[in-house]
Amino acid sequence: MANWKIRYIGRGDVAVASADIQGEFARIINAVISRLDERGITSTVLHKEWAAVTGADAEEADYCRTAARLGLDPYSEAHEFEDEIIRSSQILATGLFTDFIDAVSPARIRQSQKWVSRAEAKIEEIATPWDSRAQQIRAALSGVKILSNSRPWEAGWEQARLAREAAEVDCVQQFNVGNYVATQDLISPEPRIQALGRRDGRGAALVIGSRQSSSRTRNFLVGRAFWHSVANSGDSFLVTDAYTEKQKVERAFAAELLAPAAGISQFLDGDPWSVSLENVERIADHFDVSAVLVQHQIDNQLVSA
Repeated sequence: MANWKIRYIGRGDVAVASADIQGEFARIINAVISRLDERGITSTVLHKEWAAVTGADAEEADYCRTAARLGLDPYSEAHEFEDEIIRSSQILATGLFTDFIDAVSPARIRQSQKWVSRAEAKIEEIATPWDSRAQQIRAALSGVKILSNSRPWEAGWEQARLAREAAEVDCVQQFNVGNYVATQDLISPEPRIQALGRRDGRGAALVIGSRQSSSRTRNFLVGRAFWHSVANSGDSFLVTDAYTEKQKVERAFAAELLAPAAGISQFLDGDPWSVSLENVERIADHFDVSAVLVQHQIDNQLVSA
């Protein structure tokens, strides 16, 4: 309330199962509707929308979830995009559609879906066979079990270490990810969709849709795609700026693959808490990555260790 002087004397965090949250929301809504009915107040917007929610069949529920992931209220805002959403769900493979919806803007659905189709055609032209080293990396990661209680970035770091070990690349050496992923550019109409890739028996290929400011940012993007190629299930994939669990794993994997924390520590002049900008830049030059990536590695793995 305005002008209330509230002072919180404590704080905390708690992890709760989504099903429990949904159940509690449903309890509150049903209680409110019951109270309205008792007072003779019926046919409100709440009544109508809750009836639509609870009465939705499986197909309607899937559509509503998709609209919500686009940032749209499925009952009031998604109608003008309904045809585009349904068409994309029919054209794109399930895994690809999931990544697509997490990144695309509603107004760019049709343009972006066409870009995906053109990018898939280009991939057919540039895919090159993997050598035995790439197969060894994939084999090394295929048996890795990710613990249910592990954080996504920790899983990505561990997978990157195993990949370097399988490739026999020391932690202070550059990892040339371009040797494993063929690339070609095709600018995407959706800035959040950064690339489309595919892995199959012939190898891995990537069509890059976002303009990269330097070879260093490009390396990171290709490194993220390499994770999909060697550690993730499925063939086609999108690299986007979304922050799902999968995207968190791939970002951590690319960072640790390109600039391992163990390697960075060997180049530090002293305590990671007091590393200089010049030292960070020098390390970034060595690994051919951005200074931001190196600083994140220092902050997330060395300082917090």
